[in-house]
Amino acid sequence: MRVYFIKKARQGMKLRKCVRCSEEIKIGEPYRFITPRFGGKRCFCQKHPPRQSDLTGGKLGELYGIQEGLEDDLVSFQRDGEVDMEASLSEAADEADRIADEYEGSIQNMPDSLQQSPVAEECQERAEASREWAEELRGVTLPEEPGETEAESEGEEDEEEDEAMDTWRDEVVGEVETAVSALQI
Repeated sequence: MRVYFIKKARQGMKLRKCVRCSEEIKIGEPYRFITPRFGGKRCFCQKHPPRQSDLTGGKLGELYGIQEGLEDDLVSFQRDGEVDMEASLSEAADEADRIADEYEGSIQNMPDSLQQSPVAEECQERAEASREWAEELRGVTLPEEPGETEAESEGEEDEEEDEAMDTWRDEVVGEVETAVSALQI
């Protein structure tokens, strides 16, 4: 799918809104848009370019969406540490398994004469890659969160504790980034 870049938005009959942030794209502002085969034109403001999942449809687009969701969770985790990365990884692995099942179901729904075709082989490869990625996500062992010290429980600031938390977050991010990037399709 092609991404069109417009340097300056002109006056139009319809308001243009970014698909991600829902902000109006004002006259004179640059923006991007895509036109999927089915559906209307989708606009993106300068701050939110289209992602891989926006440019790809079907099951593959869903896989890319899962990967991007994990990347977004990582950003939130780095920022404030509020995201439960174990739950995010588990949910993503379950979704990847579901998509692998859909790929395998697609192969079974093909006529017998097409089950050995290149399309069926591609579906099988994607199903296997999706399952391998799900296992990779399930196999991530996150380091334990450092516990509270006596000084922190009494309300005192402890620089060592903050440093330990930062180190722990960096370790978690490293483990999860490795697993997220393991999707090979």
